[in-house]
Amino acid sequence: MFSTTLDHDALRLYTALADGGIAIARSTTGYLLLAMKSEALARALALKSEGSKGEYEPTLVMGTIPVLEDVAASVGPVTLGRLARAARAQRPLTAITRANATSRLLAGIEASVVNHCTREARLHVALGVGDLIARTVQIASDQGRLVVGAGASPFGRAACLSLDSVPAPMRHAAAIAIDHGPVPLRARGSFGSELVNLAVTAIERPSDGPPAASSLWDSGTAYPEREADRAA
Repeated sequence: MFSTTLDHDALRLYTALADGGIAIARSTTGYLLLAMKSEALARALALKSEGSKGEYEPTLVMGTIPVLEDVAASVGPVTLGRLARAARAQRPLTAITRANATSRLLAGIEASVVNHCTREARLHVALGVGDLIARTVQIASDQGRLVVGAGASPFGRAACLSLDSVPAPMRHAAAIAIDHGPVPLRARGSFGSELVNLAVTAIERPSDGPPAASSLWDSGTAYPEREADRAA
């Protein structure tokens, strides 16, 4: 269950995003710039490009398990179960997947927004994003819409661990910025989340963040999606 305060903040975020604004909110590993519409996303990416050296950082679809089931092409039940357990534990993951050609949610957003979330024909979906963003995503998906985002720091820079550490130009450009305190997880290296490649294998790269108490993924093993699900 989501708290009343969380529902209130999530509705404020959704309203700002649906109106075409940029929003700033906390995920499990850093504060993010969020958008729903192409013009807002373009402004957010321009802010991230200021002072950068051309580094690449994919824009992510902000996901929940129901969102992943809609936008991803054929995720089998074993892998989906692992992802659901990780999401409930707020374990930050980025799922790389082929897009579902019949997705209701992808059909409801602008093609340019989808393109920014796609690299080499693979869609990037963030899971374990924290309660506030997950609740905002739920509100949006109920309306047939998606929320996308990227770190609230210039390309190639470390994640912002508090709202105060987000660069001032980004905070000033945002229609809304919600301060939920410091992030609960701090990555030890460049990457704050584990990459789970659903298009090839179930795990591609272990997280640089703190190890989970009980790992759902064996970092020494590749889990081909079809084989894992046939073995269930």
